[in-house]
Amino acid sequence: MGKLGFISIVIAALALVLGQRILNLRKRTFASRELAQKHLPNCVLLKNIDHGSEDITITGDGLAFISSGLKYPGLPSTDVTGKIFCLDMTNPRMKPVELRMPRNFDLESFNPHGISLYTDPSDDAIYLFVVNHPEHKSQVEIFHFVRDDHSLVHLKTIKHELLHSVNDIVAVGVESFYATNDHYFTNELLKTLVETLLLQPWTNVVYYSPEEVKVVSEGYYFANGVNISPDKRHVYVVDLFDHNVHVLERKEDNALVQVKAVAVGSLCDNVEVDAVTGDLWLGCHPNAMKALRFDPTDPPGSEVIQIKNIHSDQPVVTQVYEDDGNVIMGSSVAATYGKKLLIGTVFHKTLCCDLDEMMLASREMPVKHLNCQYLKNIEYGAEDITILKDGLAFLSTGLKYPGLPSFSDEPGKIYILDLLHPKPTPVELQIKGELDLNSFNPHGISVYTDEADDSVYLFVVNHPEHKSQVEIFHLVQEDTLVHLKTIAHPYSTVGKESFYATNDHYFASDVLHF
Repeated sequence: MGKLGFISIVIAALALVLGQRILNLRKRTFASRELAQKHLPNCVLLKNIDHGSEDITITGDGLAFISSGLKYPGLPSTDVTGKIFCLDMTNPRMKPVELRMPRNFDLESFNPHGISLYTDPSDDAIYLFVVNHPEHKSQVEIFHFVRDDHSLVHLKTIKHELLHSVNDIVAVGVESFYATNDHYFTNELLKTLVETLLLQPWTNVVYYSPEEVKVVSEGYYFANGVNISPDKRHVYVVDLFDHNVHVLERKEDNALVQVKAVAVGSLCDNVEVDAVTGDLWLGCHPNAMKALRFDPTDPPGSEVIQIKNIHSDQPVVTQVYEDDGNVIMGSSVAATYGKKLLIGTVFHKTLCCDLDEMMLASREMPVKHLNCQYLKNIEYGAEDITILKDGLAFLSTGLKYPGLPSFSDEPGKIYILDLLHPKPTPVELQIKGELDLNSFNPHGISVYTDEADDSVYLFVVNHPEHKSQVEIFHLVQEDTLVHLKTIAHPYSTVGKESFYATNDHYFASDVLHF
């Protein structure tokens, strides 16, 4: 092969890899999801907040703190400096008030992101923790809230090499907190280009205190919102690109241990916890690609999801609100007080709605388990299953696929299962004919019934020595397959010997596959 040919192959391979990563990004961001409108009653936009309300958190007596003016790489923003607003949820006027900031604090570079409140049990003093990105760096500001004159007193700025790309924060002490890093790299080009395309689980959660700083949880595609249960025993971490909420048990040394993950079906941002019920409230991006490619004529939508009973075997995941971007764009947080819901955004406005209890009940989507049991005899996979109208199920098992676990050296098998039997038990089908059973490696399967005589033919994708071919069998009696034909062709083109087939790789070489 000449030098030009080799270069052409390399370019083609890179183009294929890039195309695959772009497709993966579109899948992760729900780029094809059509937005809808599912509104709550009596929704109004709050006055004074026009440049985002990326995070909102509410005290037990109804004071909502709102961070505004975030400038985040890749998302729309303005030149307005960051601000913190306060809203009294018990006041019918519902008017946000900008909190006065101290003169010794650099307001010009103030770029607030996630926020958290901590109330000191010894004197009820309220401390506001704010993730700040001056010049797109990451640090945490700690303020003391002075209720009488609606002001913040700056106490401390915290910087640390482990806090390199902080997104959100949950305070657990006067100077201690958990924080999420939403990127692995610190270089802006590597963060926005390489990480976005690769989409690998490289981000983490960090615990900070004056005594120690350590990574306590990792393996997230995009660690985003973080919060804590009312009893302080569990921490919740939102993985934006993996579309779930992780439940982590908090240990005495402040380490975190994974308990489970709850799928939410959206790209959720921040998480707030109802102090009374323990319910989780999430502001989500139903189609995040619209936010990344912001077009005011085709705006990003908003979605609010509630999770009830998250620690039970059957958490209830509910879509409470959805908008196509005509009312509110790019929702990032949802917080409740009483029967009021606040919906904040990354760069748009803030919406306040009434919670309709009947509407919430009608939209509940519980995660339910059926009456399940493992089938006997099948220990090494059941990669594909197809079922006839009379209840006979065919199962392919024992697949050895490059890059995936294979727990047995035994050749593949085909099982049959009568689903109408009171105690269905899989039976291995005996294979007769000229087929090398020692290299039998079954993958996808399909059944064809001949209308002329009701004969049943089983088509099996087979990978002997990791090659690809199709085997055609005739089912005779109830436990025997007779091998009729092997079809091997670089491309596959509905009857006894015709079918459609998918090719899951472009190259034939296993090296080029990966």
